[in-house]
Amino acid sequence: MGLVYRPIVGEIKKQMDKGNIVILIGARQVGKTSILKLLMEEIKNNRPTPRIFYFDLEKEEFLEVFQSYRSLIDWLKLQGADPQKENYLFIDEFHYISNPTKIFKIIHDDFPNLKVVATGSSSLEVSSKIKETLTGRKRIFKIYPLTFAEFLEFKKSSLKDIFFRLAKDPNLKLAEPILSEFMREWEEFLLFGGYPKVALTSGREEKVRELEEIYNSYVQKDIKAFLKIENVLAFNRLVKILAVQIANLANLSQIGSPLKIARETLERYLFVLENTFIIKTLSPFFTNKTKEITKMGKIFFYDLGLRNFSIKDFKELELRLDKGALVENAVATELIKSTSIFQDLHFWRTQAKTEVDFILLNKGDIIPIEVKYQPFKVPKIPSGLKAFIENYKPKKAYVLTKGFTDKINFQHCEVRFLPVFMCFGLSE
Repeated sequence: MGLVYRPIVGEIKKQMDKGNIVILIGARQVGKTSILKLLMEEIKNNRPTPRIFYFDLEKEEFLEVFQSYRSLIDWLKLQGADPQKENYLFIDEFHYISNPTKIFKIIHDDFPNLKVVATGSSSLEVSSKIKETLTGRKRIFKIYPLTFAEFLEFKKSSLKDIFFRLAKDPNLKLAEPILSEFMREWEEFLLFGGYPKVALTSGREEKVRELEEIYNSYVQKDIKAFLKIENVLAFNRLVKILAVQIANLANLSQIGSPLKIARETLERYLFVLENTFIIKTLSPFFTNKTKEITKMGKIFFYDLGLRNFSIKDFKELELRLDKGALVENAVATELIKSTSIFQDLHFWRTQAKTEVDFILLNKGDIIPIEVKYQPFKVPKIPSGLKAFIENYKPKKAYVLTKGFTDKINFQHCEVRFLPVFMCFGLSE
């Protein structure tokens, strides 16, 4: 099975060319090793006689090489590394190194021709192993499950070229057979998620087996080994409770009550889930503390396949009571994957329960986004979105629908209606 290109590879390569230590973090089996292999393949194809060194540090025999900077450099020179020419060092699971900061710092300062890319499975590993002395010398990339566009690419779908044309011109309207095909792919994406190996696997049962392997690997390796969760049973029950409550306000008292664990323990478990890229909490957008919700967040899963596995539910979308929550979760993660350092994502809800699903803050602009996964015949602005436009006067807003495309103006705000699978490009 060949490697499939991912757009983030180009961004990583730019940072390598600038001489930065590059660190990739993300959940297990999200594709970090494949990205390393894609980078190595590209270097081999575009560099004369490149010197490339790869280590998987889950194999204990390699750890001795990383006991110190000197032992590493001596080993590299024995293997043919030339300090006067470009060399590439790729390290999987770098957190197994006892003092990576010192090694990386000396490489960056004293061996500038050695380009380093390292991976880890959680931001907790990075924060525990990488110290402030690497400030200005490193660039961290978060690797997420596939976007819907990447999902189409991995599946070699005939729709991928049409999708990119739509991204450039969202005013294009799709003929019914093509729109229906898009919706089928989108609904498969919602059921089985965006882990690369799952997307490349055919058949429902086989996909579920791959998700089971990913879920068990996460619990066994990340939770028990590195993160040392004491009460694994309560932790697993928490994952299921959160899975049922996606897209709802997260009341920690209600969540923790059936688990019979202390509030401090619950908060630690949530912290672990967020920092191992299983869940993401969105905070509310507000300017009026008396009328708008200011504290309780909403919790979403980065991957819906993993979420659906945790509650053992892979029914078709139209048969599900949680259909609306699934679609909202998918939009949340698509937006999170595409937001830049200059953007931030929230939701809006008043004490009177008027709400808008997402508020994208984009370089000073406020962009409300409402999800209405239903067919439209004419453009109709949801009441919560109308209220937000009246209060905050945004220049543009979006309603994400089940296949409907149109554009109208409301109180000097351009409101665009788009098929929900086009949500990835809204932050651009």
